Amino acid sequence: MNAVTDITAAEAAPVLDPSIERAEARLRDLEEVRAICMSVARLAQTQVLAQVQAPAGDKAGGVDFSRLIDRAARAVRLTIILEEKVEKIIRDLKAGRLAASVEGVARRRRDVVERVMMSAIRDRHGSRDEKIERDREHLDDYLGREAFAERPVSESVRRLCDMLGLRPDWKRWANEPWADEEAEAGVVGSPFRVASTVVKPRSNSADAAPPADSS
Repeated sequence: MNAVTDITAAEAAPVLDPSIERAEARLRDLEEVRAICMSVARLAQTQVLAQVQAPAGDKAGGVDFSRLIDRAARAVRLTIILEEKVEKIIRDLKAGRLAASVEGVARRRRDVVERVMMSAIRDRHGSRDEKIERDREHLDDYLGREAFAERPVSESVRRLCDMLGLRPDWKRWANEPWADEEAEAGVVGSPFRVASTVVKPRSNSADAAPPADSS
């Protein structure tokens, strides 16, 4: 599974890196230098051919176009080498930025999942601290093995609830920012994907149906 498959648009917002921008600007400069060197080499080649084909008495002197071609060719080779080095630097910088982005997403998701799961554990056990601590130890073990960068929050919550024998309360969490993000991003498998209002509780008690008359 791709590590960034389920990262929502809000989590994956691009961050401009000045070092990447500078490297890309240097690469454009090198490409321009290479184009100039190629133009010089072609011009010199044209002059050499003209000299070779010209009558003996019309050959111009004073300019060694063959040497000029050699120098231009060497400049092109060096420029290509520098371009390749800068391209590698850009790839490394972007890879590092992506890795840092995925790591940051995983860390934020882990914090959210831990908070959500601890609220579910406390709801289950109330004030029974020894049971809360027991489930907390199991949760810590599961959290250490969960691939947060590869799964949305709702999937991790569902998996951990299954492992701990808990029933996920999607209605309770429907108004949380992470639930809204999954709904907006249309995250596959999320209980909030189709329409967040499906699982959201009514906020206005006046809209609720009146209780049945028992008389």
